[in-house]
Amino acid sequence: MMNNETKEPRELRFVCPECGGNKLIAAVAGWLEIDHVYDNGVFSWGDIRIKQFDDVHCSGCGYEIEQNEEQGWIEWLIAIRDDEESEAGHAQEDNSEVPSEDAG
Repeated sequence: MMNNETKEPRELRFVCPECGGNKLIAAVAGWLEIDHVYDNGVFSWGDIRIKQFDDVHCSGCGYEIEQNEEQGWIEWLIAIRDDEESEAGHAQEDNSEVPSEDAG
Protein backbone atom coordinates (compact mmCIF):
# COMPACT_ATOMS: atom_id res chain seq x y z
CA MET A 1 0.00 0.00 0.00
CA MET A 2 1.41 3.41 -1.00
CA ASN A 3 1.41 6.36 1.32
CA ASN A 4 -0.01 9.39 -0.51
CA GLU A 5 0.69 11.85 2.30
CA THR A 6 2.60 14.92 1.24
CA LYS A 7 5.48 15.64 3.55
CA GLU A 8 5.48 19.24 4.79
CA PRO A 9 8.80 21.01 4.25
CA ARG A 10 10.72 21.81 7.41
CA GLU A 11 12.17 25.24 7.93
CA LEU A 12 15.95 25.23 8.05
CA ARG A 13 17.60 27.26 10.81
CA PHE A 14 20.91 28.97 10.18
CA VAL A 15 23.35 29.31 13.07
CA CYS A 16 26.65 30.87 12.06
CA PRO A 17 29.61 28.67 13.03
CA GLU A 18 31.70 31.81 13.58
CA CYS A 19 29.51 34.25 15.56
CA GLY A 20 26.31 32.32 16.37
CA GLY A 21 24.17 34.76 14.34
CA ASN A 22 20.99 33.51 12.68
CA LYS A 23 20.36 35.89 9.76
CA LEU A 24 21.50 35.32 6.19
CA ILE A 25 22.15 37.86 3.48
CA ALA A 26 22.67 37.09 -0.20
CA ALA A 27 24.19 38.80 -3.20
CA VAL A 28 21.56 38.27 -5.86
CA ALA A 29 21.07 38.76 -9.56
CA GLY A 30 17.53 39.36 -10.67
CA TRP A 31 14.77 41.77 -11.64
CA LEU A 32 12.31 44.11 -9.95
CA GLU A 33 8.97 44.72 -11.59
CA ILE A 34 8.64 48.50 -11.30
CA ASP A 35 5.04 49.55 -10.70
CA HIS A 36 5.22 53.34 -10.35
CA VAL A 37 7.84 56.03 -11.06
CA TYR A 38 7.52 59.59 -9.73
CA ASP A 39 9.19 62.81 -10.82
CA ASN A 40 10.98 63.14 -7.45
CA GLY A 41 12.99 59.97 -8.18
CA VAL A 42 10.90 57.68 -6.00
CA PHE A 43 9.60 54.44 -7.46
CA SER A 44 7.78 51.41 -6.15
CA TRP A 45 8.02 47.83 -7.18
CA GLY A 46 5.89 44.73 -7.15
CA ASP A 47 7.22 41.30 -8.02
CA ILE A 48 10.85 40.45 -7.45
CA ARG A 49 12.29 37.72 -9.63
CA ILE A 50 15.60 36.35 -8.45
CA LYS A 51 17.72 34.66 -11.08
CA GLN A 52 20.46 33.35 -8.81
CA PHE A 53 22.19 33.79 -5.47
CA ASP A 54 25.84 34.57 -6.01
CA ASP A 55 27.03 34.49 -2.39
CA VAL A 56 25.26 33.76 0.89
CA HIS A 57 26.73 35.20 4.11
CA CYS A 58 26.00 35.59 7.80
CA SER A 59 24.64 39.11 8.21
CA GLY A 60 26.41 39.44 11.57
CA CYS A 61 30.03 38.63 10.76
CA GLY A 62 30.10 38.03 7.01
CA TYR A 63 30.91 34.29 7.24
CA GLU A 64 30.41 32.92 3.72
CA ILE A 65 28.62 29.62 3.21
CA GLU A 66 30.81 27.59 0.89
CA GLN A 67 29.07 26.45 -2.28
CA ASN A 68 30.24 24.19 -5.06
CA GLU A 69 28.72 22.25 -7.94
CA GLU A 70 27.59 19.39 -5.71
CA GLN A 71 26.38 21.38 -2.72
CA GLY A 72 24.67 24.75 -2.73
CA TRP A 73 23.83 26.84 0.33
CA ILE A 74 20.49 25.08 1.00
CA GLU A 75 22.17 21.65 0.87
CA TRP A 76 24.78 23.04 3.31
CA LEU A 77 21.99 24.00 5.74
CA ILE A 78 20.39 20.54 5.37
CA ALA A 79 23.74 18.83 6.06
CA ILE A 80 24.28 20.98 9.18
CA ARG A 81 20.74 20.17 10.41
CA ASP A 82 21.29 16.46 9.81
CA ASP A 83 24.62 16.61 11.70
CA GLU A 84 22.97 18.40 14.65
CA GLU A 85 20.12 15.86 14.76
CA SER A 86 22.64 13.02 14.65
CA GLU A 87 24.70 14.57 17.48
CA ALA A 88 21.53 15.14 19.53
CA GLY A 89 20.60 11.47 19.06
CA HIS A 90 24.05 10.37 20.22
CA ALA A 91 23.83 12.68 23.26
CA GLN A 92 20.49 11.14 24.22
CA GLU A 93 21.99 7.65 23.85
CA ASP A 94 24.95 8.66 26.04
CA ASN A 95 22.64 10.05 28.73
CA SER A 96 20.41 6.99 28.74
CA GLU A 97 22.92 4.67 30.38
CA VAL A 98 21.70 2.67 33.33
CA PRO A 99 23.54 3.82 36.46
CA SER A 100 25.83 1.27 38.00
CA GLU A 101 25.01 -0.32 41.34
CA ASP A 102 27.97 1.52 42.86
CA ALA A 103 26.40 4.92 42.06
CA GLY A 104 24.54 6.56 44.83
